[in-house]
Amino acid sequence: MRISFFVGFEMGKTCAICGKPSGMYPLCREHLKMKAEGKVVKCEDCGMWHLINEPCDCEDDDDYDEDENFVSTQCIVCGEESNGYWFCRDCYHKYRNKEILLRVRNCTEVEVLDDTYEGKYVCADGHIVKSKSEREIDNYLFSKGIFHVYEKPFPIDEDSAHDLHPDFYLPKEDIYIEFWGYDDTNAKYTESKNYKLDIYRKRKITLICMYEKTDAKDINTALDRKLALCEKGQINFEEKAAGDFKQPKNEYKRKKRNYDDGDVPF
Repeated sequence: MRISFFVGFEMGKTCAICGKPSGMYPLCREHLKMKAEGKVVKCEDCGMWHLINEPCDCEDDDDYDEDENFVSTQCIVCGEESNGYWFCRDCYHKYRNKEILLRVRNCTEVEVLDDTYEGKYVCADGHIVKSKSEREIDNYLFSKGIFHVYEKPFPIDEDSAHDLHPDFYLPKEDIYIEFWGYDDTNAKYTESKNYKLDIYRKRKITLICMYEKTDAKDINTALDRKLALCEKGQINFEEKAAGDFKQPKNEYKRKKRNYDDGDVPF
């Protein structure tokens, strides 16, 4: 289990064996090589990766034994008695193979910001998404009658474990939407974002980039503008353009009017 004390959502993965950054893969480069050599295997029972000469963690479900010698402590997630551990028994089994994001205030108050990227926001059309901003995007698309798919797998090779999952895909328009939650101060998130953008660029897909820092305050207006102005086969509104993008006023009005009339500009 890895705990990240940060605000927001985190993208990318860490190696299931050593915990090092592994991009979009479940294993780092070193352990991918060991996997090819048969030294790293996936448990048939729980699906977790482990070294061939070591038992999987799932075989040690009873390793969370309460020891009477531990001092009385409270679980940092739910506040229940945890008998000397960071987590109570229930939270331990709930989060043991997950990455969770916590906010700590005054060294005493703990708030779970995200528990392993699991959806928890219900949209108007019944979709379950992972953030309030994604819910606003989904609700916008639903209100406009734009058919959309949430996190449709985007294969990059024959291994489905390597699939990317763009936030939204609009089949009729053949447009993908990615909502970027962090800025460049988060190195791991930026590495993962650039990895995805590089693939999208090579595949020449039509992508609309949305940003927490510039678009979240008014999702509807941002989507009105970006859907009207996006260009086919391009990464639209990428980072620098997200805040500084400017369009001649008359040209913007023309494209926006065409979009409202159902004439998507591509």
